Amino acid sequence: MILAAALAHAGATVSEVGPGHVDWTRHVLVVEARAVAAAGSRMDRGALELEARRSLAAALPEAAARVRLEGDRTLGELMSGEHGRALEEGLVRWRVTEARYGQSGSVELTGELDLSVWLRPLAVARAGGTDDAPIRASNTTGLVIDARQVAAAPTYAPRLLAPDGQVLFELGSLSPLAAARRPPVAWVDDPAEALVFEVAGEAPVVMLATDEQDGDLVLDSSDAARLRALASQSDLLAQGRVVVVAQ
Repeated sequence: MILAAALAHAGATVSEVGPGHVDWTRHVLVVEARAVAAAGSRMDRGALELEARRSLAAALPEAAARVRLEGDRTLGELMSGEHGRALEEGLVRWRVTEARYGQSGSVELTGELDLSVWLRPLAVARAGGTDDAPIRASNTTGLVIDARQVAAAPTYAPRLLAPDGQVLFELGSLSPLAAARRPPVAWVDDPAEALVFEVAGEAPVVMLATDEQDGDLVLDSSDAARLRALASQSDLLAQGRVVVVAQ
């Protein structure tokens, strides 16, 4: 039910992750839980809300572990590695965004975890750009990748590749300051979305993804050359001024 509602939201790019889903346009993990009083039970609304909250808290780590960071690598892999403790501790940042009460005594809660906040320490640690580098001049205000013709699977930090596999853009391309301010890319399903202009500005360069490889987006040789030139002429990639349009 909750996934169908999210898919109906204009501009949202959504993917299922076990008991929840990720709204990549807003960069939030969404989980829903329901509590129903047993027949003859005298549980009040407060007790039912507490039970639903416990269910949310139990389901959230499972959903979070299935969120893809980059390529086909999930956050569950990192949660069992060097960043595991910090990631697990950050899961407590989720909050209830909606509560619904049924006439039968049921309580349904929607919980959300802001991925930008949760993953900020990891993103900053992985950022390889420099904040004090001089900003080079460019008439281009950002980058828009049109991935509607490929089966793009949204990830938090999709990599952009040249046909030969060379990585042109990744999480490590961001400066620490940019990584702290915004996600590596913005996901939309419509190039006319206001978010495109908020992130990529009014004069972005548009490139076409010709293939998808385990969550990475591949550009043709011409666009790969254009992206290398853009990276050498400006700091837009380090600033994270990248939007991906996907269906």
